[in-house]
Amino acid sequence: MSPSSGAQGDHLSVRQATHADLDRIIRVEQESHNTRWERDDFEGAINSPGWLLLVAATTGEPVGHALARTVADEVEVLTIAVASNARRRGIGQALLAETLRVTGAQGAQQAFLEVRMTNTPARGLYRAAGFVETGRRARYYADGEDAILMSRALGSALSSGEADGR
Repeated sequence: MSPSSGAQGDHLSVRQATHADLDRIIRVEQESHNTRWERDDFEGAINSPGWLLLVAATTGEPVGHALARTVADEVEVLTIAVASNARRRGIGQALLAETLRVTGAQGAQQAFLEVRMTNTPARGLYRAAGFVETGRRARYYADGEDAILMSRALGSALSSGEADGR
């Protein structure tokens, strides 16, 4: 996986999640989202074919994670979450870029995701990474909020740096 530096010079590493990361993943997920994802979902994704669970860590402690599922040549980015005290430092961007890099290298040609209509920072992150809005799911979330559907092609764009917003 790929090490990098955050905007404030923190050493950031993005790696496969392990069972030891699960407690922190759950805390970050619950802090970040009104979520349907449970511990068993994340635990089942570790080392399961077609699933990718990454963590981003600074000083060894996971501060964010990404969960994706690949079926045939399509990857769905299911959740990206960053601890509130670690936001706005490029961690979400690093998680998204690594998710697209890994799944693209495994043969995914198209990436899809849903994002809350009101989640302006996430929508900006996805647009910067080449995603475009393709539709809307009315009342998709449990609280009745709509989801914006977004997608982007993978493949040759990954080698050009587009996956990480460059």
